[in-house]
Amino acid sequence: NVGLADTIFRVGCDLYRKLSPDDRLVTPLINASRNGLPYDMIAQVLAAALHFNATGADGKMFPGDIDFRLELENKGVESLLKSVCGFTDENEALMNALLSKIIKI
Repeated sequence: NVGLADTIFRVGCDLYRKLSPDDRLVTPLINASRNGLPYDMIAQVLAAALHFNATGADGKMFPGDIDFRLELENKGVESLLKSVCGFTDENEALMNALLSKIIKI
């Protein structure tokens, strides 16, 4: 949004917060799944967020996102979905759907 000076960096950075269980992607994803509503597009956005690594105008990544990338590399996607997004065994089918999308990206 040019009027708000939104950059891809500003919109996508701070992955620990934006992928937390109480924020913009995980809550609607889990609610849609629980209520039998389509969630494919939300899952696709969450899967894409796991690949986010943009830099700001200073050429640097958001500090927390560097840690996020390291956790993803060291612990793997499934671990991250549990520790950051709050997925549990109750969400196994949803996690499997996410994992299939992540592989395709």
